Amino acid sequence: MARLFNVEVFSKTINGGGSPPYARYTSGEQFYALLGSADTIILQVILEATEVAATTVTVEWQTTNATEENTWQGPGVSGAAFAATTADQPKVVFIQVPTDKIGSNGRVSVSSDQPGATVRVIACGRSNG
Repeated sequence: MARLFNVEVFSKTINGGGSPPYARYTSGEQFYALLGSADTIILQVILEATEVAATTVTVEWQTTNATEENTWQGPGVSGAAFAATTADQPKVVFIQVPTDKIGSNGRVSVSSDQPGATVRVIACGRSNG
């Protein structure tokens, strides 16, 4: 399986807090078509730092065949939530996107239950051909 790309699609300090649903941040639209071009995608999520000792970050894959905001399938298509303390950072989690959940466009949605979470997402896309 040949590698098509290995690119950082998200790198921000995000805020959350209060009660669900928390504020959601998404990867930029310059990555939509690129993320949809792969046959297989693995996301590496890195929680680099937090302001609060126990923080839960949720990363969800979203897909669509049209780029209008109301056509994205998700949240909940594929995702991972993980908690981290300030002692175990950076915290790294890998997510394999199911192959039947890759449309012509893709993005990641990131949220946190606490303020000041610095999150990076790197996407590795591979081709079957």
